[in-house]
Amino acid sequence: MSDMLDEIQDSLRAQGQRLRDQQRQAEAQAQLAAEYRTVDRKALSKMSDKALAEWQSRYPPGSPQFILAEYEWQRRLTVAQVRASRFAALMALLGAVVGAWITWLTSK
Repeated sequence: MSDMLDEIQDSLRAQGQRLRDQQRQAEAQAQLAAEYRTVDRKALSKMSDKALAEWQSRYPPGSPQFILAEYEWQRRLTVAQVRASRFAALMALLGAVVGAWITWLTSK
């Protein structure tokens, strides 16, 4: 009988612990959601890389803030790639113009 009562007591303790853990998770999710509503996307875009990394590290992966920071990183990479592509295109155009000019000069 005593063993059965101990098992019931252990089961109730484990169930209580699970409920407390679930409540803590729900509270953490609610706090993340409340903080997310205050995020200014323009402020994120103006942050330095170091400041953005520090801000992102405060939040767990999968949280809205973490995902928003990931989107900001992707945006920055895209902007850098576009700039690099434009520079490469400009250099190619400049090379073509200089090549045509040199060809024109040497043909006379």
